[in-house]
Amino acid sequence: MKKSLLFACVSLPVFFILSIPAYSSDWLQVEDSAGGEKNYIDLASIGYKNAMVTFWARNIDKKGEATRTRFSINCENGTAAMREIIIYGSNETIVKSYSYKDEKLQWGKIPRYSFMNGFQKLLCK
Repeated sequence: MKKSLLFACVSLPVFFILSIPAYSSDWLQVEDSAGGEKNYIDLASIGYKNAMVTFWARNIDKKGEATRTRFSINCENGTAAMREIIIYGSNETIVKSYSYKDEKLQWGKIPRYSFMNGFQKLLCK
């Protein structure tokens, strides 16, 4: 009885730890801005559904502070919306985060000379 209890106490936590999905990022730098900001896209996060593509992007400003944003682009009509944003401080702690439900998304036309246009060119073929 003690052996089976010990086995259960050891194996259950191992099972739950191994069943947690592993998420990895594969960040590709898309562009540098004139102001010293760098924009990246997480290649591992790209998902397509019909004419819609959703992905995570990262922006690092000239102070080294980072923002991660989950965007969706409608490749058919050239619009984009922000789904989620996480703002990090200089010590990589989360300062603020926001998440938007589908019905609250604010879709806007993608400007020709914007960082989002770079993402659109890369993802919408």
